[in-house]
Amino acid sequence: GASMKILKSYLKERFIIALIIISAVLSILAIKTVYNKRDDMAYYNYMERYNDMYTSLQSQAELGMVKKNSMDYKAKLWHAQSMKKMAEYYKESGRKNWQKINDLEFMQILYLVEFGEDVDVDNSFYNKNKKDIEKYYNLEDEDIDFSKLRAYYLKNPAQKDETFLERIPTWKLSLKYYLNSKKNNRDVLSVQNPSAYNYLFENYSESIYKNILIVFMILVGAFLVNNSKKTKSYDLLGEVSSKKEIFYHYIKYAFLISMIIIFLTDLISFLYMGFKEGFFGFSSNMLIYKKGLYTPKTYDNIYEVATYLGLSKLMATDVLYATNNSFVFNTFNDLSMIKMPLFLALSFLVETLKIFVFSTMGVVFALLLKNKGYVISMLAVIFGIISNFLMSFQKSFNFFSYPTGWNVVLGYTHVSFLSCFIILIIFSLLFTLLGRRLFNRREVL
Repeated sequence: GASMKILKSYLKERFIIALIIISAVLSILAIKTVYNKRDDMAYYNYMERYNDMYTSLQSQAELGMVKKNSMDYKAKLWHAQSMKKMAEYYKESGRKNWQKINDLEFMQILYLVEFGEDVDVDNSFYNKNKKDIEKYYNLEDEDIDFSKLRAYYLKNPAQKDETFLERIPTWKLSLKYYLNSKKNNRDVLSVQNPSAYNYLFENYSESIYKNILIVFMILVGAFLVNNSKKTKSYDLLGEVSSKKEIFYHYIKYAFLISMIIIFLTDLISFLYMGFKEGFFGFSSNMLIYKKGLYTPKTYDNIYEVATYLGLSKLMATDVLYATNNSFVFNTFNDLSMIKMPLFLALSFLVETLKIFVFSTMGVVFALLLKNKGYVISMLAVIFGIISNFLMSFQKSFNFFSYPTGWNVVLGYTHVSFLSCFIILIIFSLLFTLLGRRLFNRREVL
C-alpha cells in the first residue's frame, strides 16, 4: 500500500542508490577474496615445511640423535611426509579434498600432542578418546601407530622446549573441535575453501569496510528528513499528521532503508555462493569466548591472528618465537563451541542494533538541528571512521568503534557482546525517546 509506495520513492533517490552500489561492490570484493584463497600458496607452504622437516630429520639421524629403526624416527618421518601429502591435496584441489585435508590436519595435531604432552598413557588424548578417534578416523592407512606413541615417549623422553609445551592446550582445543564436529555430524568449514559462510566470514570478520559502511547509515536518516524538507513533502504523502507520527515515520523508514542497503547484497551474495558451492556449514561449530555473552569480559590478546579453526579467528596472546618468514603465536584456549545458527543470530543482532542506532541518530540530528543536522551527521560519520582505525578511540563505551557483530561474538574485541548489547540498547532508547520529546517542543519546519 502507501508504505510500500513511500519506501520505493526513497529507494529511487540517487544517494540511496549510491550506497546500495557501494554495498554491492563490497560484496563482489568479498566473493573475489573467497576465490583468491589460492591452493598454490598452500601447496608451496606445505612443501617447504616437508623439505625443512625431512632434511632436519636426516641430519639428526646422521648425527646419531635419532635412531633410524626407532619409533621416534618413524613417527617424525610420518609427520614430515604428511606435510608432503597435504601439499599434494592442495595441488590437486583444496576444494575437492577439503575433507581429507581436515582429517590429515587432525592426525598431524594428534601426533604433536601425543609426542609432547607430559601425561601417562591412560590420560593421553588418544587413549581418552580412543573409541571416537578410531571410529571417525582411518588411522590404519597411516605409517604411524598412535596407540603406542605416548608409552614410547614416556620411556624415551624427547627433548622439547617451553614454546612447544605452551602450544599443547591450543592443539588439544583443535582436536576437540574436529572430534566434536565428527561426533555430532557437523560440517567443518575452512577459510581456504569457498562456501556461502566463507562469504560472510570475509565481509564481516576479515574486512573492516562493511563495518564502516554501517556508520554511513547516520547520513541515511539525515537525508530522508532533509530531502522531505526540500521537496516540501513533510506531511509524507498524507500518511502522517502529528509530530509523533512524523518522528516515528522517519525512524522506521531510515531503519528499513539502512537494512536494505547493508543486507540486500549480502543475501543475494550468500544465495549465489550457496547455489554455486553448496550450503554446507549450517551445522558447523564456531569457537567463542562464552563469558563475553554474559559478562563485560573479553579475552586479552595482541591483535594478531594466531590461527583459524573453521571460520573462527583465534587471536594471539603472545609471540612464542620467530621463524624465517613468520611468527609462531600462542593463543587463548578457554573457548567454547556454539552452533553456526546461534552464532549468526547473535552477530546479526549486534549489526541490527548498530544500524538502528546510527540511522536513528541521523534522523534526530536532522529534525532537531534543522539545517545544521546534516553537517553534524557528517562529523559523526567522520568520527565513526576514525574510531574504526585508531586504537585510542576503541573504548567499550564508544559505540562508533564497535567491530562487526561476528568479531564481537568471537570474544576478542575491545567490547564484549553483553557490553555492546547493553550500550546499543541504551542509545537506541535515548535517541528514540529523548529525540521525540525534544522534537515535540520544536516547530516542524
